[in-house]
Amino acid sequence: MKRLQTLIISSIFTAFVCVATWMMSGGQAFAVTVKNGGSEAQTLQITENGERRDVTLAASSEVEICPQGCFISFGTGDILAVQGPETVLIEAGKVRIIAR
Repeated sequence: MKRLQTLIISSIFTAFVCVATWMMSGGQAFAVTVKNGGSEAQTLQITENGERRDVTLAASSEVEICPQGCFISFGTGDILAVQGPETVLIEAGKVRIIAR
């Protein structure tokens, strides 16, 4: 019985910490960071909540997008489905996820 009580208290505490963290972040999901490691601008085609838009990313810059997840089409032909908090790097004509 004592073990069950400890487990319940631990679960409630974990849930409380998750909700507090979410509230301190403004209640938003985590955005995806896209970094352009190249020397030329890149155009990204973002499809989020069924709506499509273009985002131009200058050379050696980064942008945070898709706080609720999206599909990103890159000029390289790659398409990624992301939910956050991934970090995506475009470099030397290749797209790769460098952090999750």
